[in-house]
Amino acid sequence: MEAIMRNSALAFRPSIAASLAAMALAVAVGLPVTGQSRKPRPDSPANLKALDQKAEDLQRSYLTGLYDLAEGYEDAGQLEKAKQALQEILKIKPDAEGVKTRLQEIEDAVFDGTSHVVEVDASKGWITTGVFVKKDQPVRLTADGTYRYIVNESLGPEGFRGEDVMRDMASDVPNGAVMALIVPPPQQGQRQPPKPSGPFTIGKARDLEPPADGMLLLRINVPPGSKCIGKLKVTLSGNIQPNP
Repeated sequence: MEAIMRNSALAFRPSIAASLAAMALAVAVGLPVTGQSRKPRPDSPANLKALDQKAEDLQRSYLTGLYDLAEGYEDAGQLEKAKQALQEILKIKPDAEGVKTRLQEIEDAVFDGTSHVVEVDASKGWITTGVFVKKDQPVRLTADGTYRYIVNESLGPEGFRGEDVMRDMASDVPNGAVMALIVPPPQQGQRQPPKPSGPFTIGKARDLEPPADGMLLLRINVPPGSKCIGKLKVTLSGNIQPNP
């Protein structure tokens, strides 16, 4: 642990602000505080150096404890709590490269497990992926392949329509790009079908924190009347589960 902290730029040389933060923390966790204000008095350089060393030791102990806590949470499978502990370190030591690297590794670990491949036919409309996603739970989508896109349409000055998200071209997504939307599950007693989220761009790749629970649908953003030939493969990974 000590070696990792040294190699990750946690050889602490506290600034005044960091020293104050460490001392404030010490007070917060229960160090004795007198009820009366103390008048400042001149102190010797030796005493000031000792106080600076004490602040440095407190900060080192606090950050080392946070790193140990992150490792414990990671071992217990609590990756979100592990990330939070590492993020607290970076608030105090934003230049800690080793901590940044470890945080990125934890964030990427969620994408190393379950994956699902969907074939998106460019000639079709919205395609059900068979995958259910949860709100704010990270999902990674990567698309690969090529298709031909031919438009033979008479247009007026208003161009292509974008009023009906389930049929028309999405105005906020690049022309020809892979896009997605989420259809929430029906609620008990609900008479009308649930309203889908607005379409959002996937493109070549995207890490997504879904805006809602629901079934993920995919489509290529082309206008009605266009002719598309070919298929793309989209790989989904992360916090995904078969549609219940």
